Amino acid sequence: MKYLFNDFMFDGEQLTLYKKNEVVSCRHNEARLLALFLSDPQRIFSKDDILEQVWNGKVVSEQAVFQNISMLRALLGDDAI
Repeated sequence: MKYLFNDFMFDGEQLTLYKKNEVVSCRHNEARLLALFLSDPQRIFSKDDILEQVWNGKVVSEQAVFQNISMLRALLGDDAI
């Protein structure tokens, strides 16, 4: 599915982010996190939901969630997330 917001387009199948038709570099887990957020934009995801759905049960620190959200805010703007 493709999502349009602000000056961005996100291809949820390819996990590719575009800004004004130019590819925006983002890491795989950042893209998976963005796909999760866009899949249900009105929902507030818990940290545990994010860890389970983005990292598929891999053991990572909670800091990984916060770092990836911070990186997405840097790419998209603070108002986006």
